[in-house]
Amino acid sequence: MPIYKNGKEKYYAVQELAKNGTPREKFDILYAEAGEAHSALHDITRQIARKFGGQIVMAPLKLREVAWGKLSRGDAKKVVADAEIAKLNDIVRATVKFATFAALLKAQRHMDKTYDGIVYDRYKDGATESGYRDVKYVLKVPVQSQNRKTHHICELQFHTVQSRDAYEVFHPIYEVLRRMGKEGAAQPITIDKKDTADLGAKLRQTWSTMLIRHIGGQDIVHALYEIVRLFYLDSTLETLGEGPVELSKQDVETLIEMGPIIHEAYYRNMKNARVMVDGKLQPVIDGQARKGIYSNQKIAAKQAAMKDVVQNKVYI
Repeated sequence: MPIYKNGKEKYYAVQELAKNGTPREKFDILYAEAGEAHSALHDITRQIARKFGGQIVMAPLKLREVAWGKLSRGDAKKVVADAEIAKLNDIVRATVKFATFAALLKAQRHMDKTYDGIVYDRYKDGATESGYRDVKYVLKVPVQSQNRKTHHICELQFHTVQSRDAYEVFHPIYEVLRRMGKEGAAQPITIDKKDTADLGAKLRQTWSTMLIRHIGGQDIVHALYEIVRLFYLDSTLETLGEGPVELSKQDVETLIEMGPIIHEAYYRNMKNARVMVDGKLQPVIDGQARKGIYSNQKIAAKQAAMKDVVQNKVYI
C-alpha cells in the first residue's frame, strides 16, 4: 500500500492502543512497543542511507516522562484521553540527511513504493511559518506486543545538509516558542528555573553561529544577543543565571522573526536550485510556497539583511 499524501487517510497517524486499562497503563504499553519499533525504524534508515548515500541521525526514544508530560502539559491532575495518547507518534524518531536534493528525491520515491504511512513534503507543499522544511513520513512499523501483532507509528524525516543545518541553528528558538502552545499569537513566556541553564546555553550557540556566519545582519544578531543576555549573569555570556527568565511579548516577536531569516540563509542556494524530474528541470523549493513564509514577517528587514548577497543558480 502506498504512502498517502498529507490530507488523505489520516487514520494512519493514530496509534493502535491496548483495549483495556487506564490511560496511563495504555500509554505505558505504547511506550514498551516503541522500544521494539525503535530498532525496526533504525533498520529502515540504514537501508535508505546505504542505498541513497544518506547520513543517519538516529534519535533516542523520547523519554517516557517527557512524552507523558507532552500529553498532560505538565499538569499532574489533567485527565489524559485515549484519543490524545493515540496521536503521540514521535516517541520513535529518526532523520536521514542527504548531500543533494536529487538523492533525497530518489529516496522519497523508494519510500512511496515500499512503506505505509503519510508524507508531508514541506519543500513542495510549503514551509511552516518559521520557514522550516523537510520531508516527514509518519510510518506504520510492525511490532509484536503482549502476544499480539500490531504496529507502532514512527516519525522519519528526510533533510538535505542545508535544511538540517538550519534546523539545528533554529531549534533552540523553537524550544522557547513552543511554550506558547499552538495559538500562534505572540505572548510573554516564562522559562522555568529548571530549564534556564539548558536553554540559555543552546540559545548562546545559536547566537554565536548567527554572528560567525553573518546571518541576518548586525541588528538581528544584536537583538538575539539581548534576549540571550537575559539567561546570563554577565555581558560576556560566561555565567548562566539560576532563576526563571521572563521574556516579553516583544522578545517573543523578535524570536518569531528569526525563523525565516535563519532558514533563508541556509536555503539561499536551494531556492534557486533545479533538479531533473521526469525529464524537466524543476525547482527544489516551490516559489509560491516560499513567498508565503514571509506573509506575517517583517519582509523589509529580511530584504535589507540579504541585499548584498549574490544569488546564483545552482544545479544539484
